[in-house]
Amino acid sequence: MRTAILSVVLVGVAACATPRPQPEPPKSASEHLREAARHEQEAAAHERAAAEAARSGYEGYACGDRALSDQTQTGGEPVTRWVPCWSVERDASAAHRAEAERLRAEARAHRATARTLADVERTFCAIMPEDELTHTPFYHRTDVASVEPYREGDALAGAQITFRPVRGLTVEWMREALLCHRARAASLGYPATYMPYDPTTLRATHLAVATAGGAVVVTVRADDDVTAAVVWSRAQALRP
Repeated sequence: MRTAILSVVLVGVAACATPRPQPEPPKSASEHLREAARHEQEAAAHERAAAEAARSGYEGYACGDRALSDQTQTGGEPVTRWVPCWSVERDASAAHRAEAERLRAEARAHRATARTLADVERTFCAIMPEDELTHTPFYHRTDVASVEPYREGDALAGAQITFRPVRGLTVEWMREALLCHRARAASLGYPATYMPYDPTTLRATHLAVATAGGAVVVTVRADDDVTAAVVWSRAQALRP
């Protein structure tokens, strides 16, 4: 269940064969809150404009060109003499209110995303000792036994890192530690500077933790070729 919760936040959109515009970089929790504040300010401005239009008493109108309409004929007969005069203020007030509602909704969505990111980080990092939050398991390079490329067919898809048997190091502990730091990376917006030696803190990656002969093995799979290359580069740097 914990992994499923994190997946909702971390899983990206799969690449398609048809080229698409590059998505915006992920926002951190604090950036989502700043966006929410900006939308609230813009919404307030539209609400003031709507109130100003309403106070005008709907006395402004936009009418078509009646003289031009009178000149429009077919077979010598006028097409129409009726030209509507729309209430400009009424339309403007409604448009401002609608835009304010849209901006308020976007602000709520940004705040909800920020809360989710913070909640996920708090959930996954709750049991981690304070000193373990300053680094990830991959910081301990001398405890890395081997690094191998992870391939799907002939294509490089990530890396497989095997740790030496370490007292107290279990599959469960490794998984909890890595999920905590992945949640923190997501909450920060996946900055390249967050634990830059760790191949599991990259966006668009998936991890699996298993045991083999008493050793803990971490497999990191990337969603795309570029991320796979970065995963492999970071993993190679862990070699003892």
